Amino acid sequence: MWKEQRKPSTKKERPAGILGPFLTKAGQTYSQKWMPSVVKHPFYVGFGGLLIGTAAYALIPWIPIEFFPDSDREEVFIETTLADGTPLEQTEEQSKEMATWIAEHDFVQSVSTYTGTSIPRLFNSGGGGEESENMANFLVFINKEQVEARTAMDEWSETLPETFENLESYEVSIIESGPPVGAPIAIEMTGPSISELMEKSAAAQDILANANGIVNVDDDVGTLVDSYLLELDRDTMEENGLASSDIAGALAAVGEGIPLGTFDVDGELLDWRLAYEGNEVDLLEQVTITGNTQQAVALADLVSMKEEALQPRIPHKDGKRTITVRAFPADGQSTDDIIEEVEDELLALEDEEHSLVIGGETSERTDVFIQIGQIFILVVFLILIVMVIQFYSITIPFIILSAVYLAFSGAMIGLFITQTGLGFMSLMGGVSLAGIVVRNGIVLIEFIEQRRKAGLCPKEAVLLAAEQRFRPIVLTSLTTIAGLLPIALGNSTLFKPLGITIVSGALFSAILTLFVVPALYLVRVRWKEGKIS
Repeated sequence: MWKEQRKPSTKKERPAGILGPFLTKAGQTYSQKWMPSVVKHPFYVGFGGLLIGTAAYALIPWIPIEFFPDSDREEVFIETTLADGTPLEQTEEQSKEMATWIAEHDFVQSVSTYTGTSIPRLFNSGGGGEESENMANFLVFINKEQVEARTAMDEWSETLPETFENLESYEVSIIESGPPVGAPIAIEMTGPSISELMEKSAAAQDILANANGIVNVDDDVGTLVDSYLLELDRDTMEENGLASSDIAGALAAVGEGIPLGTFDVDGELLDWRLAYEGNEVDLLEQVTITGNTQQAVALADLVSMKEEALQPRIPHKDGKRTITVRAFPADGQSTDDIIEEVEDELLALEDEEHSLVIGGETSERTDVFIQIGQIFILVVFLILIVMVIQFYSITIPFIILSAVYLAFSGAMIGLFITQTGLGFMSLMGGVSLAGIVVRNGIVLIEFIEQRRKAGLCPKEAVLLAAEQRFRPIVLTSLTTIAGLLPIALGNSTLFKPLGITIVSGALFSAILTLFVVPALYLVRVRWKEGKIS
């Protein structure tokens, strides 16, 4: 039987995949046209690539520093306090005026007022627990289509003290994407004497208030409150058979009243108290108390009273008296520049008994950056150990880690071009890059080492690796970039810096790794052979 013999096909097979033709052509150009030059001059190519990567780090001063980006929310918090000792009725009148003023802005949708208490923790992690009759707080919902929350915050930070000059302190804030870091500038002063601490606090507030770009300065103590100091007359108490608890109960009734519980009025629970009506000083003459002698004695005969300005609160930290002075810069003002301007004057307030620490948002940010740096060093160290075990070499792992260095430089370029903030999430993206980009170097070096063990010389092994490993390196990089591109181009203010960091770092690293890693490998070979060129 005759068998029909097919003629060999002269038609070239089309590379698999949609990107097959492009990757094949790019791979041929890379391995046949560019890599021969790399093999001839590995020293210049390798260290030239590292120099280009190093130059990218010079862009850092022009990248905005942003610990956490602003959240895309519609809530703005206004927290104010009047002078210590202000009665609740007066605070309520003031809060009504302020709420009316806030609601007059076109972009305001609603205003909720919290008089005598802080904003619930549902909206603010730092609120909901403190109560004081001189507090007037507001939760404002704005129209995000008309104005951003930060813009409204900056506007009210400047106009609020100009409109209401009797405010003891105020703070306008928005919901942060990350954990709250407190005031932008915080000066902690510690010492044994509260009076001396108050003097130093006043001096620090004057220094900060005179600095450029500061719109509000206060501390966590408050101003002195005019009070009545009562001292018990022990002799008269003993003559009438009265105890301290008897006097305390009577004075409580004269002052705030004796709580009896709550009373339900149309579904609203109201406090029920038993109290005397009239001026507290006059009541001391009118209110009497009966002891064991069954003789009524006026409170004025049992206590001596004198007026005195008292400190409303004495804050402590770690068991030591500590006053924190807080300062809030205007929009666009750098806290670092302000601290640099006043640092010497502030540190001059220190002495042998009183210490001073300059902190705030900058300090918190530095601490977090240090922690992330420690995590990065640990990650790189673990990667290094794994590669040392794999290649039985110290120098090869460092050649592969050059891809991490280049990835970070690419991330800086991406952040600079997009003007995305260098902060917590972008640094976390950098840490992630360390584990992502080393695989390209491992794929390339592992193939070269296998070819050398098969008998090829270093140059031939590098050229063959360039031809065979180009496609998998490019594809793995493209899949990483494609997977994170929606995050990098999305509207998430929190995760966008992370996406931009990884995408730009992976792209830049993939391009330079194809040239720098083989070049550094050949430099290592020539160095071992003693003929670097």
